[in-house]
Amino acid sequence: MSAVQIVTDDLKAQIYRLEGLQRATPEQKTRFLMRSIIAVERQAKINAPVKSGQLRRKMSHRVEGANSAVITAGVVYGRIQEFGGVTKPHDIKARPSPFRTEFSWRKGNIIGKRERGRTGGVLAFMVGGKLVFAKSVKHPGSRIKPKHYTRDAFEQLRPQIEEDARKLMAAQAGKGEAP
Repeated sequence: MSAVQIVTDDLKAQIYRLEGLQRATPEQKTRFLMRSIIAVERQAKINAPVKSGQLRRKMSHRVEGANSAVITAGVVYGRIQEFGGVTKPHDIKARPSPFRTEFSWRKGNIIGKRERGRTGGVLAFMVGGKLVFAKSVKHPGSRIKPKHYTRDAFEQLRPQIEEDARKLMAAQAGKGEAP
């Protein structure tokens, strides 16, 4: 599995656009970036699309020195969920399972019974109200719209980040306390 990195260059650019922040010490800038990126990551997890919850659980952050912060999706589909894209048609094949599964149909629900024992694997799904089994299926591909969960998180928090930067600059000028 490869990690997908969404670098918050916009955050870095915004920080340096704020006049006077360059006077802050590297330690102050690192603390500022750490607080900011944690807040952005927290909001991105709220904004992220949820099917299994894996994207939210795997999302993480890191600060690289005083000038750079990174939010990592941690799942291979994180990039396509953030930026959108197209997947090509492909085959989906059943994989062997460590469990032997028996399916039955009861009152409109699929009931699965799992027992230990490796089987050849089978795909099971509903088509026209009927339970269908297959060894493989042809997926037609997908057009996935961008969700922009990380970018939107930053945009939602931009006013607070700018205010924190102003407080840091004021503290540097001796007019208040550092955040």
